[in-house]
Amino acid sequence: MFQVAAIYAAAAWVMVQVADVIGPAINMPNWVMTAIVGFAMVGFPIAVILAWLFDVGPKGVVRTKPGSVTGILAIVVSLGLLGAGTAGFVWLIKPGQQAEGVALESHLLANSVAVMPFIDLSPNKDAEHLSDGIAQVLIHQLSMIAKLKVIASESTFAFKGTDTDIRTIARKLRAERLLVGSVQRSGDRLRISTQLVDSSTGESVWSELFDRESKDVFAIQDEIALAVADKMDAPLEPEVRNRVTAPITDDLDAYDLYLLALHEVHRTPLDEGNHRAIELLEEAIEKDPELARAWALLANTVYWYGVYGHMSEGEGVRLSREYLARALELDPKLSDAHSLAAYFAGRDGDFESVRRSFDKAVKYGPNNWRAYQHFGMVLKRNGRYAEAVDVLLKGLELTPFRTPPWLRFNLGDAYIRLGEYDKGMRQFAANYVENRGSSLDIQHLDQFGGAALTAGRYDEAVAVFEIALREGYDSSRTRVYRATALLAIGDIDGAAADVARAEAIVAEERANGRAHNAVFGQLEDIRWLVDIATNDFKNQLLQAKFFIRIADEEGEGNRSLNANFDAAIRCIVLGRYDDAARMMDRFTVQVRDPENFALAAFAHQQLGNTEKSESYREEGRVVVDEYMKDRHPYVADLGFIALFQAVDGQADEAIQTLQQAYELGFVDYAYMTYMPLFDSIRNDPRFVELVRNMRADTAKMRERVDAARNSGDWESIIARHFSG
Repeated sequence: MFQVAAIYAAAAWVMVQVADVIGPAINMPNWVMTAIVGFAMVGFPIAVILAWLFDVGPKGVVRTKPGSVTGILAIVVSLGLLGAGTAGFVWLIKPGQQAEGVALESHLLANSVAVMPFIDLSPNKDAEHLSDGIAQVLIHQLSMIAKLKVIASESTFAFKGTDTDIRTIARKLRAERLLVGSVQRSGDRLRISTQLVDSSTGESVWSELFDRESKDVFAIQDEIALAVADKMDAPLEPEVRNRVTAPITDDLDAYDLYLLALHEVHRTPLDEGNHRAIELLEEAIEKDPELARAWALLANTVYWYGVYGHMSEGEGVRLSREYLARALELDPKLSDAHSLAAYFAGRDGDFESVRRSFDKAVKYGPNNWRAYQHFGMVLKRNGRYAEAVDVLLKGLELTPFRTPPWLRFNLGDAYIRLGEYDKGMRQFAANYVENRGSSLDIQHLDQFGGAALTAGRYDEAVAVFEIALREGYDSSRTRVYRATALLAIGDIDGAAADVARAEAIVAEERANGRAHNAVFGQLEDIRWLVDIATNDFKNQLLQAKFFIRIADEEGEGNRSLNANFDAAIRCIVLGRYDDAARMMDRFTVQVRDPENFALAAFAHQQLGNTEKSESYREEGRVVVDEYMKDRHPYVADLGFIALFQAVDGQADEAIQTLQQAYELGFVDYAYMTYMPLFDSIRNDPRFVELVRNMRADTAKMRERVDAARNSGDWESIIARHFSG
């Protein structure tokens, strides 16, 4: 027995020492070392007991002769050692468990709750829309309580149908409490079982079983919401309590149709259309014309139905505004309706109305993530990028897992426009990862690469679009974006080939009625640069004449408006200043930015129209001051401002602005080389030096692109954005 004890102790000591040495080298988790020591402690008394009970001799393993007092004493002592070893093991792992609990608690949002999708236990499994809908309604009710942090369904429903444990869900959702439950409907009877679970302990804080008639569903929902508020120590003021328990409708059939529509909206991708949801909402409203939430959901659904081309966008906007007005008329305190109103006010350019609608949205729904997204998006469009980040982060806090893509997009874009490139790209990378294999895959690849393009990281942009093409996404947008990046790093042939391919795709899309208008302007912007780079002035002339005809013949539509700009920039390159001046006289009336006033002033200056040129320069100075005062200028803004300053004769200011842009990542020497408006400072040694630095930077990018093309390893160029 003593030999075994000595051998065991020596072997255990060696094992622990080896683990202690190699553990850090292989990044072994701390709990593994704890387990090794613990098992060694527990195993020692077991080895001693076995050594006493059995002997190893010539006849093999035999039972030791029992009965001696010493033997009995040894067994008692060994059992004591076993108990002590077990206690020691528990003592060893307990601090680890406590540390894990403390770490989890420190990660959770204070006073936060996540309503998980309820499970449908109906005999025929035909009440999924009801089980999901009850959870959605509870989220809506609890979201009215300012003292709570309520995780959005976009995050909680990502766990639907999974067997993920409570601690993992809590860590991903950052929720202190989880509300879980089930729904069983049989005829006119409804059984709802629910419990509120503490995330850190897994223990039930509150539970209840409701077995009632289906018509009592509204009362059940109210009781659950009020119980959760009570257990979360969030007492309700009378006005908030009244809103939380306000009846949705008195018509059970209308309510069922509304929940069916809600279920349809959440499971159908936007670009596939929500035709069935619209039909269900119309039926619900027919049964109860005063169902305000149905009107609000219909307004939002119809708007996106138009945006994705299932009806004309103009008709979608018109109907959406009409339905939204009805929703607010029926319920002036409906947070979702005010959130959508803020979005429409942003489209109208009415910033004060945006702020008023946003304030109402968060007053009546403090946990409405869409309100933060819509307001953050408008702030970003107005150049208030730092404010936008603060607002959008509040929306992100409410959707910590499987964050809605457009929320991440706007947050990432705001970061990049602030010059915080890595933070922004992490958001775009997360969007891409979370939407792999979905209908949004190519959209987020384009956004990911487009962000790199905006920030002047052309090698990363090329890498993203190479991956997109490799995965079969040969779209006009992908080709246009890659052409822009390739031209910027000096690959003129590659850029020209991509432009030609993009034009072919657009022609095919137009023939099939599937063209996306947003791509046209981007295609024209890169085509004129490629034409200059390849000395294809014949095509420039043909394009100039084409856009002049469009601008002259098609009135005041968007296509005609954009054609004025596309014609003017080509006419300036070709020296046709009279046509350029005429086009920009139209364009600057509706689009007031530094680049447009620079083009207008330059064209009139070349014609000798001094007074007209000075008038545009005066207006341009006002706009530049607005850009610098009311918004945080990002890379493209600074490039346009420098262009205007060059035309305005402010050489020092123009070069200083370009230097500032360069420090933020502006290395588009192609634009600076080919844009005639920079001619006034082109021979300035500071300008020459700046262009030389840009070319050196892009030459290094070209080397990385060529190396990746040879190896096929495009992922390594963008890998760092997927960490963390």
